[in-house]
Amino acid sequence: MTVNPMTGLTAIANPRWRLAAADPLLAATDALATLNTPQQLLSAGKAVASSRFSRVSQGLLALDSQPPTAVYLKEFIDRGPAETLKNLFRPHRALRALEAERQLAAAGFKVATTLVIGWQQRLGVKYRFFTVTRDLGELIDLYQCARQLQGAALEHKRRWLRAVADAVAQLHREGFIHGDLRPGNLLVGEQGGRTVCAWLDNERTRRFATLPERLRLKNLVQLNMLLSPAIGRRERLCFLLAYCRHFAGLDCRTLCRQVEDRTRQRLHTLVARGRLDPGEVWL
Repeated sequence: MTVNPMTGLTAIANPRWRLAAADPLLAATDALATLNTPQQLLSAGKAVASSRFSRVSQGLLALDSQPPTAVYLKEFIDRGPAETLKNLFRPHRALRALEAERQLAAAGFKVATTLVIGWQQRLGVKYRFFTVTRDLGELIDLYQCARQLQGAALEHKRRWLRAVADAVAQLHREGFIHGDLRPGNLLVGEQGGRTVCAWLDNERTRRFATLPERLRLKNLVQLNMLLSPAIGRRERLCFLLAYCRHFAGLDCRTLCRQVEDRTRQRLHTLVARGRLDPGEVWL
């Protein structure tokens, strides 16, 4: 067995799939070598999300010699000829996500570890990518957090908001911009008396030598789009003030105004398209 240079994982011989697996799964090489469909990797699998570009299922890893492990299976749906052409000259988005995951982990950030990645290939064209990642079951996303904050004391809310702001600021201080920092892609939990955050869906996450201000603003607006009666304007200001503390010379007042203005524009665009009820617009 050799390390696949595209994935950094160990290549597994399989007549139908190009597979690579993390070290904990190498004892299950025989089972992976006979894999026919990605769904065979799951026991008690159930669909949890679907879009035009991906399907996500949750279940237990169904491999002999492996302890029951909660995982997510993500199947990437090919977007059409244009993406196929682009993938001849750049890594597929599944491979880009894996590379970003490695960079984040190396920098000390928590991510959902990829256990298996696979794809099919014909005449040099790669397609039907899938990944299996470990379920960070002890953590919940910001949508769930917001529901738990309803009715909570103001100080508890602000303590939680400051912890999340610190995590986002640390990500940006290290030069990372998350490609899709919607509230469902940031997980939060308590471990050992401290708040822990994990970063999901990193296919467009990039690291920069100098953080682009337009992308900083984009990430903050993406988070600010979280709609919840538990998080009003005071709480959002608390979050942004806590974030700004980490950046000397950052004009916090201007940044707050830009985040609010851009959020207002996006909310009203969603209303105009019929994707959001006007009563949910908090700005």
